[in-house]
Amino acid sequence: MVLLLVLSPPSSLLNSHAFRVLVEGAEAAYLASSGVYAAVEGGPVSGEIARLARRGVVYVSREDLLERGVKLDMLIDGVKMPRNFYLAFVEHAFKSGKVVVL
Repeated sequence: MVLLLVLSPPSSLLNSHAFRVLVEGAEAAYLASSGVYAAVEGGPVSGEIARLARRGVVYVSREDLLERGVKLDMLIDGVKMPRNFYLAFVEHAFKSGKVVVL
């Protein structure tokens, strides 16, 4: 399984065949920087993120949400916000061994 670190905005991911393939095989996604927009309900890649949240784990960075004005009620159901996003990512990355940055 693959662990995704998504830093790109959904507009960059929308036409990416690689993104769709990677999401299907991912165990988890960590959304930071402009990647947090991928967790917004009704966004261009919200279907892919919602499917991953149902079968795996999707985490968003609280700081990046706040910086971009994204409110919690705007997020896809099942998206989680760990207390320490980057610590959670690093720990998960060491266990996973396969990390893809988009």
